Amino acid sequence: MRACRRKQAKQNECLASGSQSSKVNMAKRFKLQRAEEEEEHPPNTTHFLDMNDDCIDTICNLLELDDLCSMSRTCRRIQSVSGDYFQRHYPNNYVRIQSFRRRSVFYKYPNERYVDDLKPFIRNVIIQEYKGSVCADYLKRNFCENLRELTLHGINCELNAMHGIQIKDHLEHLENIKFVNCSIGDIYEIFLKHCQRIKHFGIDEPIQYNGKVTWAQHTFPTLESITYFDEANTNRVEFGPFLRRNAQIKYIACKGTNVQATVMQRAKNLDDLVLCYNTHKDFARNFKLLKHYSENSDTKRIKLEFTKRLEELDHFAEITSIQKLHGYRGFLFENLQCADLFASVEQLKVLQLPSFGHVSQIYIKRLASCLPNLEELHFTAQDMALSFKNLLTPFCQNRNLKKIVVYSTHIMYRCKKNDITELGKVRESIEGVNKLMIYMEKEVIDSMHFNTFDKNQVILKPLSELKREIHSFDL
Repeated sequence: MRACRRKQAKQNECLASGSQSSKVNMAKRFKLQRAEEEEEHPPNTTHFLDMNDDCIDTICNLLELDDLCSMSRTCRRIQSVSGDYFQRHYPNNYVRIQSFRRRSVFYKYPNERYVDDLKPFIRNVIIQEYKGSVCADYLKRNFCENLRELTLHGINCELNAMHGIQIKDHLEHLENIKFVNCSIGDIYEIFLKHCQRIKHFGIDEPIQYNGKVTWAQHTFPTLESITYFDEANTNRVEFGPFLRRNAQIKYIACKGTNVQATVMQRAKNLDDLVLCYNTHKDFARNFKLLKHYSENSDTKRIKLEFTKRLEELDHFAEITSIQKLHGYRGFLFENLQCADLFASVEQLKVLQLPSFGHVSQIYIKRLASCLPNLEELHFTAQDMALSFKNLLTPFCQNRNLKKIVVYSTHIMYRCKKNDITELGKVRESIEGVNKLMIYMEKEVIDSMHFNTFDKNQVILKPLSELKREIHSFDL
């Protein structure tokens, strides 16, 4: 009764007030009624922003990338949570800038919405055409301190020393910088001396430079790894003194027989050495040195990569004779003798197959049985005749296998939900087995409607969540 009397009294006060307009009186009366209703019956709903960041992050996990972009445009807090999720789950997404024209920016992939909506959270930028102050202003406006990796194409580092000064603030936070088809005569003074936190830098097929290359004369205290691909030996780089000054480097990837020979003579205590070749002829030039290096150095792991097919089976026998061979990327011969050669490299952990051909089920089983310690298996071939299930089941029986990466659309789109279920049953039948991650395109995973639980022995993940190799120049 008292509540009713108070309510009536307040309404009478509003009606009795003649100094205000009727619209104001109506608004006040509605406000009073609403407040009283909330006091008597408090709402049971929770506002979206009342949820903590973990809940919102879980919601982000259910969204496609386009939907995540839309969600990020609602408010600053949601953009921050969406951006953190984007950085964790889409580490390979990047901006590739092809050119700058009259203050307009032309992207390689203009249809990707994340380029605009999640731009502040993108960490990888590739610039095809560097335009000095225009490029510097663009980086300053859009990427702030989140930029961690920068790849530059075709820059002349002999003429204009202003390139690095113009983006000095970004270089101070950079962890990875790469130069592709650049004239690298003075990249230290122009770029590298501003990179105070640099962990990796790479050079891919530099342009001929007649002067002295200066970057190899300096010390980089934070540098952990380096990639140097100069197959034609266009520049004389003093790699030996460079490695002595930077003894903390533990990861080297190189291409070019001269550079590889210097590295094997000077760097005796690496964690990883990646040697890339086009043909077996290049490999044969340093084969004896590599064999001696693998037997006598303290380097832990060696990986060999070939871009062209080997001509003879004997060539492959030389490769499998290398001790400490941790990874192999290249073509295989389609006969059982080739599979049997892997029995001598039981320590092999990573196998990447760019082409496989029309191999039989017997061949696959023999190859899998010769690699009991295999941990990673990568398929990029488009010419495989076997089904997804028949191809992967023999490898899934290996206890130590942790990761299968399927880049091949030919294999990927032949995968069915039942195939994943059968692979899970194979893994469950093995005692003490590691959980197996299979990486494929997200649209293929979604089309199968396969539910992944923590108890599953096989977990599907999109390729966007797979971090690429540090020495790769392709994104």
